[in-house]
Amino acid sequence: MGLLVTGTNATAPIVSASLQGIVYGFSTCTFAITIWVLALQKGIRVHYGMLIVACTLWGLSTIRMILDIYLTTHAFVAYMFSRPLGPEESLSSFNKPPQLLDNTIYGLQTLIGDAVVIYRCYIVWKSWVAVVFPLLCWGASLGSILYILNSSAKGQTGPQIILFYSLTLATNLSATPSINTFAALTELKGRQELHAKYRPIVRIRPNELSVTDADLLPSIMGPDGVPKRPCRRISGKKGAGAKEAKGRSLIGARNKDQHAEVRRVWNQAFTPTAVKGYEPAIARRAAQLVDELKGSLEKYGNTGRVDLAQWTSFFTFDIMGDIAGGFELMCNGDEHQLVQNLEKGLYLPALTQQIPWASDFLPYFPFLGQYMKALAQLGHKQATRRLNEGSVYDDLFYYLLNDPDAKGAQTPIPIVVSNSVSSIIAGSDIV
Repeated sequence: MGLLVTGTNATAPIVSASLQGIVYGFSTCTFAITIWVLALQKGIRVHYGMLIVACTLWGLSTIRMILDIYLTTHAFVAYMFSRPLGPEESLSSFNKPPQLLDNTIYGLQTLIGDAVVIYRCYIVWKSWVAVVFPLLCWGASLGSILYILNSSAKGQTGPQIILFYSLTLATNLSATPSINTFAALTELKGRQELHAKYRPIVRIRPNELSVTDADLLPSIMGPDGVPKRPCRRISGKKGAGAKEAKGRSLIGARNKDQHAEVRRVWNQAFTPTAVKGYEPAIARRAAQLVDELKGSLEKYGNTGRVDLAQWTSFFTFDIMGDIAGGFELMCNGDEHQLVQNLEKGLYLPALTQQIPWASDFLPYFPFLGQYMKALAQLGHKQATRRLNEGSVYDDLFYYLLNDPDAKGAQTPIPIVVSNSVSSIIAGSDIV
């Protein structure tokens, strides 16, 4: 087992003990909140079973924290110069009573926690069928920890601990989703009961209403409906230009008069005359799609498969490229993963649009908004390219860039980028 702890200073156990102390601090705070919820709130019946479990888990954590401090201190005091390997020899030994007690407490904590999860699963479903598999995994976890402790006592160590980790993970993965499913079904049933009692409009959260009458949708989402809430900026810029883009983009405009002003430019791009000008590009792309599908059938024959959803996505992407940007996905394939960036770039805004203040902080977290940033970069790249190349004919981008009523002034770049992204999403997103 000495191979698992490398270095004469035994860095891993020291780091482990330090992290354990941090986690213990959090668990103590959680324990205090649990006691307050379970025992100190007035008018709530005390659940003595859960109270005992909470006290037991915190007590075991405290004992293990004290034990680990003792083991680490003892290793560096008693073994520093008295043994060839120094502290590493003590920290690498798992067959001594203190180490066995430490591992026993760890296994007991895990088993109690898993048992609580299984109990919750049974309580919500009121059926033993829902907990059969978690119970089997829990029993196997109990057997595995007993086997590991017995092997450690005999000085036999190895990868057996992986078996215990796998079984406890299986226990949680089988029980927790079951609880979440029941909670979702219960919420739906609860909403139905509320609507049956209080009719079509019910407040379900401080800032949420549940509406079941379809006739009310125009009053909510129609031209004279409720104002838009703050929405995420996708302009690729920051500062004053970004605020201007957020207000003057089709999606970000919250003021009705402002939205009507922005919509006026878009309406000019979709008049019968303007749409007639898009027909050659659409007809050319449709013919290209037919040729590409024929080529795929000739290549693979009757035994091959063609992903029509992918080809349709490429087709619509290329059309929007012709009238608003410039792509060749049907010809070259999605080399730069444009479709993937489009789909994944909209995922984070969909989750965070209910938390407006979060949009100002999320871009600063590495990797969290990489697809959203890629989508903004795509819009900025397409807008910059079209600004440099100009328009061969009056396509959608021409109208978005040149407002006939602006007396020759071009639309600001952040607004062009935002509108470019909106046109790509609206025209090519078929999900």
